[in-house]
Amino acid sequence: MASSLESKDRLKNPLFNPRSRRQLSLTFAGATFVALSFFITRRAITRKNISAIPLFYQPSNAPPRVHINGHLEAFEALTLASLNLTSVAVFLTGGLMWAFDVEGVQDLKQRMMRIRMQRKASTQTTYTEGDREAEEWFSRYLLGRRRKEDLKADRVASKSTS
Repeated sequence: MASSLESKDRLKNPLFNPRSRRQLSLTFAGATFVALSFFITRRAITRKNISAIPLFYQPSNAPPRVHINGHLEAFEALTLASLNLTSVAVFLTGGLMWAFDVEGVQDLKQRMMRIRMQRKASTQTTYTEGDREAEEWFSRYLLGRRRKEDLKADRVASKSTS
């Protein structure tokens, strides 16, 4: 009897409903990916550091035995950085999807359309008396300016013909 009450309470809890579990699965997958990518990066750095330490019996006047290939080092660094960045991006995406209660791309599109429609409805402007006065003032100003330009053009044309 107690188990059925616990399961009902568990279903009421939004953390354990199926939608939330799907959203959190991406977060936990991202966290696992972050941990693995950091482990791989740390292992690569440790391997490079250990290979740079000279052997115990190596003479101090001998050149280092490690051959460094700059292109390969740069490629490995870029690969590790990309892996770390991608893993953190997956982790953050999953966390944000859970925080904003977004399940997928379709859900996000529907929310954006709903927000866009609400904004469009709220920004329906009414044409007030002040707007009409401003429109009349601008039209008079622009028409007056155009008339002045036309008069100047006529003067220039009359001077060039005479």
